[in-house]
Amino acid sequence: MEKLKQQATNVSCREIINQDLDAVVDLLVEGFGRRRGRAFWLRALSRLAVRPLPAKVPRFGYVLVSEKIPVGVLLLIISEVPASNGTYLRCNVSSWYIKPSLRGYGSLLANYALRSREITYVNITPEIGTWPILEAQGYKRLSSGRMFVIPALSLNKTKVEVLYCSNKFVLKEGLPANELQLLFDHESWGCLSLVCCAAGHSFPFVFSIRRHRPVPFAHLIYCRSIDSFVDFSAALGRFLLRRGIFLVVTEANGKIAGLPGRYIEGVRMYYRGPREPQLGDLSYTERAVFGL
Repeated sequence: MEKLKQQATNVSCREIINQDLDAVVDLLVEGFGRRRGRAFWLRALSRLAVRPLPAKVPRFGYVLVSEKIPVGVLLLIISEVPASNGTYLRCNVSSWYIKPSLRGYGSLLANYALRSREITYVNITPEIGTWPILEAQGYKRLSSGRMFVIPALSLNKTKVEVLYCSNKFVLKEGLPANELQLLFDHESWGCLSLVCCAAGHSFPFVFSIRRHRPVPFAHLIYCRSIDSFVDFSAALGRFLLRRGIFLVVTEANGKIAGLPGRYIEGVRMYYRGPREPQLGDLSYTERAVFGL
């Protein structure tokens, strides 16, 4: 390790391979400390190891190596996600850490990892101090805050039946294959995957349930549009309330009309690339895959 402090020769970036995983966990534990321990990272990497991937993308992300030793890491979660006209490639730029003596090589790792012009990159948990850096790298602000919603108080009277995604009726009715797969994938990571059935149509929703907090809440992970969440908020709110959850959190840029609750600024998300992601869609991101 003393050698790394004295000089950094043969510094390069490459894709993370299975043989790197122990070193990657060590780096992430070093970088995130008490917030996320070894068990958290082992679980996160085990989930990345088995999830289906689009063609020709890295499974875990990239490492920065010096003298063949991993000294930095950038985890990426790349997925083919549903869109109104098909699908597109989106990458959640997740956990980043480089040993302090080599922080000068941070731009090398970032530029190498984010070089594709076909992928839309999102950063959903940036620290305040990194906001100017992201903007200098060409990122655009996607959201500026969060809406804290009490959906059971919604005045929306849309007649709807709320079902678990595994319900035989839902399977029989059939959602688009990519959305049905999305529901099952997120259910396997501990999320609550639901379908609202109304007027002969089905609308998918995914929530991440956070019970071990001062106030238990559900984080909205996926819906086709915020409008659909507004339309079915009362029914979803009653469904969640019967399970001990009265609060739903969703990213926003202001108070959302039709939703009872409060908007608070100060938590941002950013994106860069060919397609602006829609609010209300955190599918296949660290918030779901890692269970943040």
